[in-house]
Amino acid sequence: MLFRVLKRTSTFGALFICAGLNSVNSDCRASIQSIGSAFTFDVIEKVYDGDTVRLEDGGKIRLIGINTPELGRDGSPDQPYAVQAKSRLRQLVNSTNRKVGVLMDNQKKDRFGRTLAHLFLPDSTNISALLLREGLGWHIAVTPNTEFLECYAREQQEARAKKLGVWKNPDIIDAASLKLEDTGFQLITGRVVRAGESRRHVWLNLPFNFSIRIDREDLKYFISWRPEELLHKRIETSGWIYAYNGKGKRELRMQVHHPAVIRVIR
Repeated sequence: MLFRVLKRTSTFGALFICAGLNSVNSDCRASIQSIGSAFTFDVIEKVYDGDTVRLEDGGKIRLIGINTPELGRDGSPDQPYAVQAKSRLRQLVNSTNRKVGVLMDNQKKDRFGRTLAHLFLPDSTNISALLLREGLGWHIAVTPNTEFLECYAREQQEARAKKLGVWKNPDIIDAASLKLEDTGFQLITGRVVRAGESRRHVWLNLPFNFSIRIDREDLKYFISWRPEELLHKRIETSGWIYAYNGKGKRELRMQVHHPAVIRVIR
């Protein structure tokens, strides 16, 4: 990877970083009354897992703000709490005769063609927030869908403090122990040994050829601190790891869109 090494800055933010959240909605219920025509009610025909459903008209919806454990496929076992997350979502949907409120954010579709949306019960309960509060998934922050980001981050913090669900015995991998097959959604910890930049990205390098990629267009969300301030800090983050092959070298990478999913340990 070709990049320019960044100079270390002299200032650093709070040890637990959920910075740059002041511009988003901190109340998961508050804005329903003010959304108006953007808020619709639809009938859920099928619950695929804890974060994906199908509407009566055939369209798929991927819940914004949460990633739930994966159900087993092709002979692989279910991840812990995958069945519970799906069952809880189905229970919530059935409790409303399968009719839920649907609110889209700035990005309407993901790369798989699924609609991205926040889902609500008739009493304004935010379903993603409720699942996070019960420890049935991990908070994800994928820009530009940040409407309820602060709320989702807070709900995860509470579930983690109470050691609920996925936080009872969280599987957090040290970057130095990563294997090339450790792709997919992971919780990673490690010390930032290098910070650099390329034309389109800022990079944070951890041990074992593991890199965190931050697109320049997402730097506007890093309000209270800059990524290079993490140099020599031990951090924890989560997201989807993918393998990159370039110039005869294979490395693991993770794209991070928002500082809400980065926690500084020391």
